[in-house]
Amino acid sequence: MNQSQIPLSAFISPDGDNKALIERLFQQVFDILFNHLQTADTRSPLPQIRSFPILTKIPDQPLSESQLLEQLQTILTYSINAAHPAFVALCSENLRHGSF
Repeated sequence: MNQSQIPLSAFISPDGDNKALIERLFQQVFDILFNHLQTADTRSPLPQIRSFPILTKIPDQPLSESQLLEQLQTILTYSINAAHPAFVALCSENLRHGSF
């Protein structure tokens, strides 16, 4: 692979050359996660799965930061909402009835 195609934010530089880029990327990830957790009570504890997009294929070429952040959002959308206030009740109810 041509290393010139690798984004500067792909790795943390040991000499700190890309510190600002990494901080920006971490802030974007944090914003997505924080917003998802902060609005947990507005979504069901269980995801409404219609068809989950395939994200497990390893791409031949690097993905852009925006594509990776979009995939993170998709994964969160299709994941169990363990931060929902009713999630514990859902789990304990299933355990009581042997649904797990």
